[in-house]
Amino acid sequence: MYLTVVSEEVLVSGQAEAKRVRVTDTSGESIGPYFKWNRDQIGLTWPDEVSGQYEVFFKLFDSAGQPLREARRLTANLMASLIPVAPQSSWTVV
Repeated sequence: MYLTVVSEEVLVSGQAEAKRVRVTDTSGESIGPYFKWNRDQIGLTWPDEVSGQYEVFFKLFDSAGQPLREARRLTANLMASLIPVAPQSSWTVV
């Protein structure tokens, strides 16, 4: 999975090529990402297949899309974790 961050002007003009940042490097499937943006940082959550089981991960990026830390696994369930919904307020993962 990749994250691409571009300004509204670049998106509308289509003149500049956006830089993609690789988010995951797993052999399993990464699906259904959710993101929150607070103008300074982007929080990304997604389910990633780990050993045949989906678990939820979180990764924090700056406003330009550069990673601020490594991905953090948030779940370790017996059942698949498929819908990583972020709270309506600021994120609470530290």
